[in-house]
Amino acid sequence: MSGQKKSFIKEHKKLTIAGIAVVGAGAYALYQHEEEKKQNESPKRLNILLISGENLLSKDFNGKSDPYVIFKQGHCKVKSKVIKKTLNPTWNEKLEIGISDLSKELEIEVFDKDIITRDDRMGKASFSLSNTTDLPQEVTLKLKGDAGIFSRNHGTLKVKFWISDINSPHREYLHHSNGIASCPPGYYPHPQQSYGHYHSPPQQGYPPQGYGSYPPQQSYGSYPPSPPVQGYPSHGY
Repeated sequence: MSGQKKSFIKEHKKLTIAGIAVVGAGAYALYQHEEEKKQNESPKRLNILLISGENLLSKDFNGKSDPYVIFKQGHCKVKSKVIKKTLNPTWNEKLEIGISDLSKELEIEVFDKDIITRDDRMGKASFSLSNTTDLPQEVTLKLKGDAGIFSRNHGTLKVKFWISDINSPHREYLHHSNGIASCPPGYYPHPQQSYGHYHSPPQQGYPPQGYGSYPPQQSYGSYPPSPPVQGYPSHGY
Protein backbone atom coordinates (compact mmCIF):
# COMPACT_ATOMS: atom_id res chain seq x y z
CA MET A 1 0.00 0.00 0.00
CA SER A 2 1.40 3.33 -1.04
CA GLY A 3 2.11 6.07 1.46
CA GLN A 4 -0.46 8.31 -0.19
CA LYS A 5 -3.18 5.70 0.25
CA LYS A 6 -2.19 5.16 3.91
CA SER A 7 -2.38 8.89 4.50
CA PHE A 8 -5.83 9.01 2.87
CA ILE A 9 -7.14 6.17 5.09
CA LYS A 10 -5.71 7.84 8.20
CA GLU A 11 -7.39 11.15 7.40
CA HIS A 12 -10.63 9.35 6.56
CA LYS A 13 -10.59 7.66 10.00
CA LYS A 14 -10.01 11.02 11.69
CA LEU A 15 -12.93 12.57 9.86
CA THR A 16 -15.13 9.60 10.70
CA ILE A 17 -14.27 9.81 14.41
CA ALA A 18 -14.82 13.59 14.37
CA GLY A 19 -18.16 13.09 12.63
CA ILE A 20 -19.25 10.52 15.18
CA ALA A 21 -18.21 12.88 17.97
CA VAL A 22 -20.23 15.75 16.45
CA VAL A 23 -23.28 13.53 15.97
CA GLY A 24 -22.92 12.18 19.50
CA ALA A 25 -22.62 15.68 20.96
CA GLY A 26 -25.64 16.82 18.96
CA ALA A 27 -27.69 13.83 20.09
CA TYR A 28 -26.71 14.42 23.73
CA ALA A 29 -27.61 18.11 23.48
CA LEU A 30 -30.99 17.16 22.02
CA TYR A 31 -31.52 14.63 24.81
CA GLN A 32 -30.62 17.25 27.43
CA HIS A 33 -33.03 19.74 25.86
CA GLU A 34 -35.89 17.22 25.84
CA GLU A 35 -35.26 16.17 29.43
CA GLU A 36 -35.06 19.79 30.57
CA LYS A 37 -38.34 20.57 28.81
CA LYS A 38 -40.01 17.50 30.37
CA GLN A 39 -38.82 18.41 33.86
CA ASN A 40 -39.79 22.06 33.47
CA GLU A 41 -43.33 21.04 32.49
CA SER A 42 -43.73 18.98 35.67
CA PRO A 43 -46.73 20.13 37.76
CA LYS A 44 -44.60 19.76 40.89
CA ARG A 45 -42.52 22.90 41.48
CA LEU A 46 -39.59 23.69 43.72
CA ASN A 47 -40.03 27.24 44.96
CA ILE A 48 -36.91 29.12 45.97
CA LEU A 49 -36.80 32.40 47.85
CA LEU A 50 -33.19 33.58 47.70
CA ILE A 51 -32.97 36.01 50.60
CA SER A 52 -29.35 37.06 51.15
CA GLY A 53 -25.67 36.18 51.35
CA GLU A 54 -23.11 36.93 54.03
CA ASN A 55 -19.31 37.14 54.07
CA LEU A 56 -18.90 36.03 50.46
CA LEU A 57 -15.45 35.92 48.85
CA SER A 58 -13.87 39.00 47.32
CA LYS A 59 -13.06 38.44 43.65
CA ASP A 60 -12.57 41.99 42.33
CA PHE A 61 -9.72 44.47 42.71
CA ASN A 62 -11.95 46.79 44.76
CA GLY A 63 -12.29 44.14 47.47
CA LYS A 64 -15.87 43.43 46.49
CA SER A 65 -17.73 41.03 44.18
CA ASP A 66 -20.77 41.09 41.89
CA PRO A 67 -22.47 37.87 43.06
CA TYR A 68 -25.26 35.85 41.49
CA VAL A 69 -26.52 32.35 42.28
CA ILE A 70 -27.35 29.34 40.08
CA PHE A 71 -29.68 26.62 41.38
CA LYS A 72 -29.61 23.30 39.49
CA GLN A 73 -31.71 20.19 40.02
CA GLY A 74 -31.73 17.33 37.53
CA HIS A 75 -31.71 18.81 34.03
CA CYS A 76 -33.03 22.26 35.00
CA LYS A 77 -31.36 25.32 36.43
CA VAL A 78 -32.29 28.91 37.24
CA LYS A 79 -30.14 31.98 37.77
CA SER A 80 -30.62 34.91 40.11
CA LYS A 81 -30.01 38.57 39.34
CA VAL A 82 -26.56 40.09 39.90
CA ILE A 83 -25.98 42.29 42.95
CA LYS A 84 -23.17 44.78 42.32
CA LYS A 85 -20.15 45.50 44.50
CA THR A 86 -20.95 43.68 47.73
CA LEU A 87 -19.94 40.72 49.86
CA ASN A 88 -23.25 40.77 51.77
CA PRO A 89 -25.89 40.85 49.03
CA THR A 90 -29.64 41.01 49.55
CA TRP A 91 -31.73 39.47 46.76
CA ASN A 92 -35.21 38.71 48.11
CA GLU A 93 -35.77 37.04 44.75
CA LYS A 94 -38.32 34.32 43.99
CA LEU A 95 -37.23 31.53 41.60
CA GLU A 96 -38.88 28.28 40.52
CA ILE A 97 -37.83 24.92 39.04
CA GLY A 98 -39.92 22.01 37.81
CA ILE A 99 -39.06 18.79 39.63
CA SER A 100 -39.84 15.16 38.91
CA ASP A 101 -37.43 13.37 41.26
CA LEU A 102 -36.96 14.61 44.83
CA SER A 103 -34.13 12.14 45.41
CA LYS A 104 -31.78 14.32 43.33
CA GLU A 105 -30.02 16.98 45.37
CA LEU A 106 -30.28 20.65 44.59
CA GLU A 107 -26.90 22.06 43.56
CA ILE A 108 -26.11 25.69 44.38
CA GLU A 109 -23.23 27.73 42.97
CA VAL A 110 -22.34 31.37 43.58
CA PHE A 111 -20.43 33.30 40.90
CA ASP A 112 -18.84 36.71 40.57
CA LYS A 113 -20.03 38.41 37.38
CA ASP A 114 -17.18 39.65 35.16
CA ILE A 115 -17.50 41.64 31.95
CA ILE A 116 -14.21 40.79 30.26
CA THR A 117 -13.02 37.54 31.82
CA ARG A 118 -14.86 34.36 32.69
CA ASP A 119 -17.13 34.55 35.76
CA ASP A 120 -15.34 33.36 38.90
CA ARG A 121 -16.94 30.74 41.13
CA MET A 122 -17.17 32.01 44.70
CA GLY A 123 -18.50 28.88 46.40
CA LYS A 124 -20.92 25.98 46.16
CA ALA A 125 -23.33 23.98 48.29
CA SER A 126 -25.91 21.23 47.97
CA PHE A 127 -29.29 20.68 49.60
CA SER A 128 -31.37 17.51 49.97
CA LEU A 129 -35.02 17.92 48.93
CA SER A 130 -36.20 14.67 50.50
CA ASN A 131 -37.74 16.46 53.51
CA THR A 132 -38.99 19.54 51.65
CA THR A 133 -42.76 20.06 51.94
CA ASP A 134 -45.34 22.72 51.03
CA LEU A 135 -44.32 24.67 54.14
CA PRO A 136 -41.53 27.20 53.49
CA GLN A 137 -38.33 26.06 55.17
CA GLU A 138 -35.61 28.64 55.80
CA VAL A 139 -32.06 27.31 55.75
CA THR A 140 -28.56 28.77 55.94
CA LEU A 141 -26.26 27.15 53.39
CA LYS A 142 -22.53 27.13 54.10
CA LEU A 143 -20.59 27.63 50.89
CA LYS A 144 -17.42 25.66 50.25
CA GLY A 145 -14.71 25.64 47.61
CA ASP A 146 -13.38 22.90 45.37
CA ALA A 147 -11.39 21.49 48.30
CA GLY A 148 -14.67 20.56 50.01
CA ILE A 149 -14.66 20.49 53.79
CA PHE A 150 -10.96 21.41 53.81
CA SER A 151 -11.51 24.69 51.94
CA ARG A 152 -11.68 28.00 53.75
CA ASN A 153 -14.90 29.76 54.66
CA HIS A 154 -16.70 30.94 51.50
CA GLY A 155 -19.61 32.61 53.28
CA THR A 156 -23.26 31.64 53.61
CA LEU A 157 -26.59 31.95 51.79
CA LYS A 158 -29.98 32.34 53.44
CA VAL A 159 -32.71 30.65 51.38
CA LYS A 160 -36.28 29.39 51.76
CA PHE A 161 -37.51 26.26 49.96
CA TRP A 162 -40.98 24.75 49.55
CA ILE A 163 -42.85 22.47 47.14
CA SER A 164 -46.05 23.38 45.29
CA ASP A 165 -48.24 21.76 42.66
CA ILE A 166 -49.76 23.73 39.76
CA ASN A 167 -52.78 21.42 39.88
CA SER A 168 -53.50 22.36 43.49
CA PRO A 169 -56.45 24.76 44.03
CA HIS A 170 -54.25 26.66 46.47
CA ARG A 171 -51.15 26.85 44.30
CA GLU A 172 -50.96 30.61 44.75
CA TYR A 173 -51.68 30.65 48.48
CA LEU A 174 -48.19 32.01 49.09
CA HIS A 175 -47.26 35.34 47.58
CA HIS A 176 -43.74 36.29 48.61
CA SER A 177 -42.51 39.85 48.67
CA ASN A 178 -39.31 40.62 50.52
CA GLY A 179 -39.59 37.39 52.47
CA ILE A 180 -43.16 37.96 53.71
CA ALA A 181 -45.89 35.49 52.85
CA SER A 182 -49.58 36.30 52.65
CA CYS A 183 -52.82 34.53 51.73
CA PRO A 184 -55.12 35.35 48.83
CA PRO A 185 -58.71 36.37 49.60
CA GLY A 186 -60.90 33.53 50.79
CA TYR A 187 -58.12 31.16 51.85
CA TYR A 188 -56.58 30.96 55.28
CA PRO A 189 -54.36 28.23 56.71
CA HIS A 190 -55.27 26.00 59.60
CA PRO A 191 -54.61 27.83 62.89
CA GLN A 192 -51.91 25.32 63.84
CA GLN A 193 -49.99 25.78 60.60
CA SER A 194 -47.37 28.46 60.26
CA TYR A 195 -46.54 29.85 56.84
CA GLY A 196 -44.86 33.06 57.90
CA HIS A 197 -46.58 36.42 58.38
CA TYR A 198 -50.17 36.00 57.25
CA HIS A 199 -52.93 38.52 56.96
CA SER A 200 -55.28 37.68 59.84
CA PRO A 201 -58.51 35.93 58.85
CA PRO A 202 -61.72 37.89 59.50
CA GLN A 203 -62.99 37.47 63.04
CA GLN A 204 -66.44 36.13 63.73
CA GLY A 205 -69.00 38.41 65.27
CA TYR A 206 -69.43 42.16 65.21
CA PRO A 207 -68.03 44.59 64.30
CA PRO A 208 -66.31 43.65 61.03
CA GLN A 209 -62.61 44.55 60.94
CA GLY A 210 -61.74 47.75 59.19
CA TYR A 211 -65.19 49.32 59.25
CA GLY A 212 -64.58 52.20 61.60
CA SER A 213 -65.05 52.40 65.33
CA TYR A 214 -67.14 50.49 67.79
CA PRO A 215 -69.94 50.96 68.70
CA PRO A 216 -71.28 51.50 65.18
CA GLN A 217 -72.41 54.92 64.10
CA GLN A 218 -75.69 53.59 62.76
CA SER A 219 -78.73 54.11 64.92
CA TYR A 220 -80.31 50.99 66.33
CA GLY A 221 -82.12 52.92 69.06
CA SER A 222 -80.01 54.32 71.84
CA TYR A 223 -76.68 52.56 72.22
CA PRO A 224 -75.95 52.17 74.98
CA PRO A 225 -79.45 52.91 76.37
CA SER A 226 -79.71 56.32 77.97
CA PRO A 227 -80.92 56.32 81.60
CA PRO A 228 -84.35 57.91 82.17
CA VAL A 229 -84.37 61.60 83.01
CA GLN A 230 -85.41 62.18 86.63
CA GLY A 231 -88.84 63.62 86.98
CA TYR A 232 -89.87 62.84 83.46
CA PRO A 233 -91.78 59.79 82.36
CA SER A 234 -89.56 57.25 80.74
CA HIS A 235 -90.97 55.76 77.61
CA GLY A 236 -90.27 52.08 77.22
CA TYR A 237 -88.56 51.57 80.56
